Amino acid sequence: MSVRSLSLAFLIALLALAPPAAAARWRDIGPITPSGTPDVGFHYAVDSRGNLTFLYQQFDINDAPDGPMMYRDRLAREAPGAPARFPYPVRPGDLPELTVTAGGEQLAAWVVIENGSDSVLVSTRRNGGAWSEPQVVADRLLRATGLRIAAAPGGEAVIMWATVHRVGSGKAVYDTTVNAAVRPAGSASFGAVAELGRGDIYPVDTALALDETGNGLVAWTEPGTGVHVVRHAAGRGFAHPQTLGASARYAPRLAVAPSGRALLAWFDLPPRQADGPAFAALGTTRRGFKDPVELGSSASLPAVAIDDTVAAVSWEESRRRGGRVRAVLVRPGQTLAQRPTSTVARHSTLSWGPTVARGRVAFAWEAKAVVRARTARADGDFTPAQTLSSRRNGSQLLAVESNRRGEPFMVWVAYRAHRHGNRIQAAKAGFRSGRFARRQNVARNADKDGLDLIPGVGGSMLLAFGTSGYDLHTYGER
Repeated sequence: MSVRSLSLAFLIALLALAPPAAAARWRDIGPITPSGTPDVGFHYAVDSRGNLTFLYQQFDINDAPDGPMMYRDRLAREAPGAPARFPYPVRPGDLPELTVTAGGEQLAAWVVIENGSDSVLVSTRRNGGAWSEPQVVADRLLRATGLRIAAAPGGEAVIMWATVHRVGSGKAVYDTTVNAAVRPAGSASFGAVAELGRGDIYPVDTALALDETGNGLVAWTEPGTGVHVVRHAAGRGFAHPQTLGASARYAPRLAVAPSGRALLAWFDLPPRQADGPAFAALGTTRRGFKDPVELGSSASLPAVAIDDTVAAVSWEESRRRGGRVRAVLVRPGQTLAQRPTSTVARHSTLSWGPTVARGRVAFAWEAKAVVRARTARADGDFTPAQTLSSRRNGSQLLAVESNRRGEPFMVWVAYRAHRHGNRIQAAKAGFRSGRFARRQNVARNADKDGLDLIPGVGGSMLLAFGTSGYDLHTYGER
């Protein structure tokens, strides 16, 4: 054997004896909000660099505001900065909606009561800076609710809300208009308010999403008339509404990919029924949607996710008989009708997902107080279902999200998993294999209410959850 061969054999043997690299672990960053409060509501926005801003409000045991509205920045890979008071009044009980552009400009939108009527306001800032003097987008509104705001990477922004004119009884309960306004990229303010539709619209049954160029979609449901969709062209106004089907109830589920591919799903629940027909439609932000496809006649809780390689819609079927989880995966160039329906789970008491990133789709569900999950590629190749939580202790699934590398995360609370109380546990799947690694303990004595998974930079993930206040943990940050 040559000297070179001996050296290579020695190196291989040395590597075999070396300890394996330590797996990434969850790390406690610290509290976001003050501890010891009965309840805290918060909204957040994270930019493309991983900088995070929280806007939060404390509430007392009667759900009344308890203290001022606050905000707090957390730069990527650093500890949270000092909290500061939000400088403008907000309608009691509300939280401002928050979004951010790729460059880090934050936009906060909220409603305030002035002289007995509602006004819609918007303010902007950058990390470390002050909030701008708010722009009054609309005023003298009888009741503004269902407020939403979205921003494209280049700065185009759309704000929408529902204005309730009357609440009655009988066949038509609401008299509501859907309103919206646009701030074109490069502009400092929102333009004139547009009325997109009016009818018997439940004010929170709305959806808004933009693609990476600023084109967008606004959707809402109206019993008896169906789902209505209005397209927004970047730098311009709004098109005429498109109506999809006449069977619709509850908020539509809308997802838009960076390229503008769009997926919309909804369902109708007849009176005194546990489930009803569910529908989905594929389309784009530029051309609207194609004719909807019925997913099932005994369905509920549809959910959607989309990126530029796959669109995924899932729903629960026959909940009275145990609740199967079904799904359809669609690649570009295909239609919903062309793709087969897959059974994700044969029994579920609660399902979450799907979540999509880089063509990897993840699903999670509970079955007999056990958390299970599986993933799939865009071509419909599913991994086997995995049991993530312990069978010895009851568990409740709390959140499902994928990081920017396409690796899915699942988080749940395990009851009585430790002598000190409940534990928050998590598991992550590899992008290539799609299989989940062994679960990790994140925190103990944690509240099951109020938990969010927030994708950070690269493969990192942030977890904000309630104890007596909110704590922040991070995974994979360097």
